[in-house]
Amino acid sequence: MGGLREREKISRYQEFIGDTFFNGSKVALIPSVNSDVVTVKIGDEQELPIFNLGDGIQSIIIQTFPLFAHMGECMLVFIEEPELYLHPGLQRKLLETFMRDEFKDFQFFFTTHSNHILDVTLDIAQISIYSLKKELEESDSNEKNANFIVENVSNEDNSLLEMMGVQNSSVYLSNCTVWVEGITDRYYIRRYLKLYQDHLGIAQKDRFKEDYHYSFVEYSGNNITHWSFLDNNTDEDFGAMNVERLCSKLFLITDKDSDKKLPRQEKLQKNLGDRYYCLESKEIENLLEPRIIKQVVADYEKTKLSELIFNQNFTRKTYLNRYLGKFIDDVLNNTKRKVSYGSSSGTIRDKVKFSEKALKYMNSYDDMSDEAKDLAQKVYIFIQQNNRNSL
Repeated sequence: MGGLREREKISRYQEFIGDTFFNGSKVALIPSVNSDVVTVKIGDEQELPIFNLGDGIQSIIIQTFPLFAHMGECMLVFIEEPELYLHPGLQRKLLETFMRDEFKDFQFFFTTHSNHILDVTLDIAQISIYSLKKELEESDSNEKNANFIVENVSNEDNSLLEMMGVQNSSVYLSNCTVWVEGITDRYYIRRYLKLYQDHLGIAQKDRFKEDYHYSFVEYSGNNITHWSFLDNNTDEDFGAMNVERLCSKLFLITDKDSDKKLPRQEKLQKNLGDRYYCLESKEIENLLEPRIIKQVVADYEKTKLSELIFNQNFTRKTYLNRYLGKFIDDVLNNTKRKVSYGSSSGTIRDKVKFSEKALKYMNSYDDMSDEAKDLAQKVYIFIQQNNRNSL
């Protein structure tokens, strides 16, 4: 049975696996004196020998228990195809679990053919992706030597999907989709959803899971005009892409931008109703509270917040309908500035880096602006309405 320390470790593991993978159900690992086979009980289900559990459950236990057994040690962990037997939602959950703080002393090495795991890596900066290709040397003989080429590649490289033979039919469909303009919109709204659920006091096990309850779709600005949100033309050559055939359960978010897009926004509102949200502000960055913006600027300027000098006091209303990059350039004292914040169009020069800094200071519901709270509530309600049968 082991000593007290080992029994406490097993107890912590049982609680961890129940909360993380089984929606808070109580999990018990039961050893037997007369057998080397562990019996497992999950919630109110019947006790079963571990080999009689589903392959996915066995895989999760096999991959996570050794981490607890060696907690506190510095280790290299090698796992071949961690996605085996796991549906896409569990693949995301497993990879996110490996990235948790309690496993920070481990360095993981995976081999994988999963496009779902590759997709998750887009959101995790600590992961590097390498491709492994085999090439045969030219030779006059019937037998050729094999060389293996290892390359550090971007996880956005479509050639990786081609190497893995991923077809459109391989894509996992979540219960609904949230359409956003770009990558930083996804980052901000993901954080808004988290903080809103914190505010509601929702237990971790009951929260909506990305790529299961919902997924994000990035439509890249003006490309929205190529979808049937706006154009019902059925002409074979010039008709818009039929979004209802792709995912009928969708929530579309657009920037306000300029008044010239008002007719488009009115048409979207008419066609989508409650499934459409147009920001009251210029872009998603304009939802940030002034104190968050000032903290980010202090980071860029490598100075204390109290040492920043602005040539005017400002509230969120001041920059609501202005490009935020140019606004910061205009209000920050020129003699103190170390970087330029606006691009040629006036928007934030490096939106991804700016968002990473901003999200660092958004840790509670009170850090969100009123519009961010309103948007989070609407997205939450939409996801809730489309997941009633899975809750």
